[in-house]
Amino acid sequence: MGYNGASYSTFSTGGANSNVRALVSNGARLYVAGDFTLIGGVPANRIGYWDGTWHDIHGADNTVYALGSYNGEVHVGGSFQNVHFGHPYLPLYSPFWARYNETGLPWFSANPSPFSQTVQLGDIVTFTAQIASGFSGVTYLWYHNGLPLSDGPTGNGSTISGATTLVLSILNSVWNDHGAYTVVATNSCGSTTSYPGTLDFTGVTAAPSPGSRTTVFEALCPNPCGGASQLAFSLAGDSAVHARIYDLAGRLVRQLDLGRLPAGHHLASWDARDNHGQRVAGGVYVVKLDVDGRSIGARHLTMLH
Repeated sequence: MGYNGASYSTFSTGGANSNVRALVSNGARLYVAGDFTLIGGVPANRIGYWDGTWHDIHGADNTVYALGSYNGEVHVGGSFQNVHFGHPYLPLYSPFWARYNETGLPWFSANPSPFSQTVQLGDIVTFTAQIASGFSGVTYLWYHNGLPLSDGPTGNGSTISGATTLVLSILNSVWNDHGAYTVVATNSCGSTTSYPGTLDFTGVTAAPSPGSRTTVFEALCPNPCGGASQLAFSLAGDSAVHARIYDLAGRLVRQLDLGRLPAGHHLASWDARDNHGQRVAGGVYVVKLDVDGRSIGARHLTMLH
């Protein structure tokens, strides 16, 4: 049965054939759990979800009592021993507690993550990230200001190591190494980008040589994302900055007035809401950055449901 704010209504295909004990919303899906093996006319072993129609997620071999949503995953608690249960699926032994990931994409835990830092020129710099446990076959690649890194000399005097691991090191750091660092984790389901960590240098208020500080739209992270995303950019001088987000049909979704900002590296956030405060739908969006009324670039952002 559903409630639209004014009245109740039944599902046209009927409810569940036994007790419903837990409900949780995760984005565009409403997950339902309990003792049932049939919900809305769809076979479902104790867990199903509603997104306009009912779906089975190959649930559990016994009662599910609790559901929770965390970082895009649904956590399941109950008296079961196995999940991913029911012919022709191979059961997964996970007694009393299991996690369900809608996309299969790995995700980055908040701690550790690529923390922003300020160091002395010439210091050894280390950025560290960590993905949640339970994902296999994951590969990694670090990016600096949106450009992929590789191990070895950078050509500017510093040296990179760990570009394809979760720990990136920069030996003999130089000014050109300043900016945003992200790592992309990839498995068979796709790729996820970490939040950016920024590198700045103590006592350096301008580029050490003329022209080394530029105005550039550096990165958009995480991408894909299921919520807020950060825009990383650098300014050559004091400038008025605006961000505009469009859908693929060219319609303006959100405009952000970031104000007048000084020269240097900056981070701004888009909360995944439109100009009316509504959460945007999943899909691909175009993020454009304007500095003093001039476009400095556009990047595509994939928003997950």
